[in-house]
Amino acid sequence: MSSDEGPSLEGYEEAPVPLAFFTAGLVASYTEVLVGLAKRRGVVLDGLCLTLDNYYERQGSALRGTMVGRALDPTLHVELETPPSAEQMRDLCADMVEISPMTGLLRGHNLSVFTLTHNGRPIEVGQRRKLQPAARPHDDGGFAAIPVDGPPEARSLVERVGRVASESGAGAGEDGGAGLRAERPRHTLDIKGICTLRDDGAKVIDVYNAHRDSTVFRFLSDELAAGCDGQRRAPDAATLVSAGIAFCFMTQLARYIRITRKRVDRCSVIQDLRLPSKPDTWASGQCDAAAAVEARVDVQAPESEEYVRTLLQMAEQTCYLHAACRSDLRTTVTWSSIAGSP
Repeated sequence: MSSDEGPSLEGYEEAPVPLAFFTAGLVASYTEVLVGLAKRRGVVLDGLCLTLDNYYERQGSALRGTMVGRALDPTLHVELETPPSAEQMRDLCADMVEISPMTGLLRGHNLSVFTLTHNGRPIEVGQRRKLQPAARPHDDGGFAAIPVDGPPEARSLVERVGRVASESGAGAGEDGGAGLRAERPRHTLDIKGICTLRDDGAKVIDVYNAHRDSTVFRFLSDELAAGCDGQRRAPDAATLVSAGIAFCFMTQLARYIRITRKRVDRCSVIQDLRLPSKPDTWASGQCDAAAAVEARVDVQAPESEEYVRTLLQMAEQTCYLHAACRSDLRTTVTWSSIAGSP
């Protein structure tokens, strides 16, 4: 997968922003669980469309060390041609949120853990935000041997499909010079994902930033189905979520390097994300908590150890998706018919 930022962060919008991957994975998970629950309960979900809004804000100055990224409670709207009874929809939506593996990630104040290597030598990560060394050793899992160019069909898994105008009149969105002024007001982002089902059951998810003029990227997502010889047609929800967290963290590493004007020759992250499985019975009840995100950060730079430690600290502190992991987020769900009746 590839990720890019917009011009405000010196990107070209050639690929989705990191937050788009996270939103796509989250709404894909909710859709998968809702469809599964409805099938088991004999409820018909014609014309199903889920719209998820994930909200984020930041405040402070990166140079002063006061900048903090925050994730806010998501909102989810379920739209159907003809919804079942209010009682059935209430039960379906409540159980959908509780059973989704993503709930185990969004609830519980899960502080991420890190290891840090500077010029090939492990160094302490520091104590700020209670960062601790990850339990597992540094291991790329064989990813270094995988060619960058994937199969031709992979190009259809994430596509740029259009552009939309800002829903809030906020204009260009984030300022590329964020953090250079002494203090800045809060900046809020709304990453919107709209998920529908293809005839073959694959999920089609359009994602864009509702707070500024934005490119729309279309994701395909699919879960591993029985009888498919271990092959998916598209990335599953957990893969998209994991990619989003890693990409967002890398963006914050790059942003801090740029605004401090330091020399960093290479920076890489290897991340492990362990999500709980859906309950086997699909019965009512809350999903287990996710494990802490583990990130192994490798930096090659002529800068001091202290700078490299600060780089890690500020990237974690300003990363919206590590903020989502360490926050206790509650998804609010509403539903209506396509005609608009709530």
